[in-house]
Amino acid sequence: MRRRTRRARRGQFRIIEAAISAIIIFVTLVAVNQFTRIPRLIMTGRSGSLRTIAYNTLYRLADTGVLENTVVLGTTDWEGNLKIVLDTLLPSTVYFNLTVYSLSNTAPTSFSVYNREMISNSISPTAFTDTPEISSAAFLYVAHNSKMYLLRLQLAEGGVGSY
Repeated sequence: MRRRTRRARRGQFRIIEAAISAIIIFVTLVAVNQFTRIPRLIMTGRSGSLRTIAYNTLYRLADTGVLENTVVLGTTDWEGNLKIVLDTLLPSTVYFNLTVYSLSNTAPTSFSVYNREMISNSISPTAFTDTPEISSAAFLYVAHNSKMYLLRLQLAEGGVGSY
């Protein structure tokens, strides 16, 4: 009888010892991960996120018909209307700059800048050169009238001064 209780106590002690060892290993791994993190990886992750936001925004503009109603129809203030839409779709902490290129029908075929005004929420022209994280996405759009447009959306992380 005493042998069984000793064995049972030893078994309980081994379980407690294994649990404490697992906790120590877990805490060590977390501590090592925190101290060896490269700071630039955090920024690169945000840049990838900005790129995803840019592609999703351009796709949404094309899918909902906003590009057809603004760029293709070419109303008087289509740049301002597109800026309002982008202000609505994008987070307020992100600066954007959209450039629209139109395919010229003359030989040699090339893209020329189509927008007359800058489509951007940035006040400063250096907002995209001074921020540490910039991401860009290009999107080829073919309108219903078979004209081709290339849209390049640049996104920059905000909060690095007054831009």
